[in-house]
Amino acid sequence: MSRNTNVHGQCLMDLPKSGRPRKLTPRDERKIRILSRQDPTRTANEIRCAANLAPSVSVDTIKRSLRRSRLFGRIACHKPALSSKDKHRRKMWCTQRREWCGNDWQKIIFSDECKIDLHSKHRQYVRRPPCKRSDSRYIQGTRKFTPSIMVWAAIRYDGERVIIRCENKVDSKEYQRVLDAGLPMIYSTRFTFQQDGATYCHTSHSTMQYLQQRQVRVLPNWPPQSPDLSPIENLWNMLKRQVRERNPMTQQHLWVIVEEEFHRIPSAFISDLYNSIPKRIASVVAHKVGNTSY
Repeated sequence: MSRNTNVHGQCLMDLPKSGRPRKLTPRDERKIRILSRQDPTRTANEIRCAANLAPSVSVDTIKRSLRRSRLFGRIACHKPALSSKDKHRRKMWCTQRREWCGNDWQKIIFSDECKIDLHSKHRQYVRRPPCKRSDSRYIQGTRKFTPSIMVWAAIRYDGERVIIRCENKVDSKEYQRVLDAGLPMIYSTRFTFQQDGATYCHTSHSTMQYLQQRQVRVLPNWPPQSPDLSPIENLWNMLKRQVRERNPMTQQHLWVIVEEEFHRIPSAFISDLYNSIPKRIASVVAHKVGNTSY
């Protein structure tokens, strides 16, 4: 509101103006909100057409309406697809271990394999002036084939860790070779060894026989599609980020950098990951054994 003074010295105040009337009625906004929630993958234009608002209402108007309803366009995060059987096994496993304390988890050695690409596929954001979209300074080069290495690693609560490069496809034979090289460096009878349920190498008959012969105690019944329960998955994310910053040039150079950066990860970071396990289990139960934020 603005204030003015008339010829008699009286103070006059302008009344609030209604402004430009909205294109959308409350009913339209409600319909837009319902259509988006029914199918979160719908674009603003698809919602506009489904609500019979085209062409009188612009796509930008639909987007503003969605933002007012706190429905923002975001890139969907990648999470494992969980079947009803997977959910049941996750529920059983987490229920059995809800009462485990920190000392129980400190006796577990977590292990996993990971493929690390020489040229990162991580999305790259840039700031560029207009009409420079294809300028070499502002593009992220793509390749049909990206060289990579496969590694296996195991970690303990106290910060002890081991990483081994896998030479070939990780089948039972190669996995057992890796265990021969890595397990003696980190495992003792005080601990329990964790591995996921990959049938082609981890839980094959020959691998289970191999572990029994060497008296390696294994954490039983690891639930499928459950990287959110394993703290080593977060370690992989940190390792890949550090490797990407060093810009390796060859596969051998990549392995040298991976090994260096792996051993530079602070032991306190690994301990914090272990301390988060009870929260992970509680989160799985709270989300009705669906995907969690971990």
